[in-house]
Amino acid sequence: MSDIRSLASTEVVADTNLVAPNGGALVFVADRTLIAYDRPGETAEQDDAWLDATLDFFGVTHLPPPSYVVDGELAGWRCWTVPIGRRAP
Repeated sequence: MSDIRSLASTEVVADTNLVAPNGGALVFVADRTLIAYDRPGETAEQDDAWLDATLDFFGVTHLPPPSYVVDGELAGWRCWTVPIGRRAP
């Protein structure tokens, strides 16, 4: 499984600053939709706390059941897609 830091060099991720400190979680926000990813069983406690704080910031209080990425850099990661009312800062 690839490390998310390899994706952090892309402009989209680097400009939004939505990569967890240890690279174990990732959040994209666009068009009032939040898409969150994490590595099940491999996410550091600090990254879990970061993801919780990021979800709280955007007003997400409940996540639907996750889907799982099957191909590419994030294969094996969990994914949630949630509509939100708050735009990215």
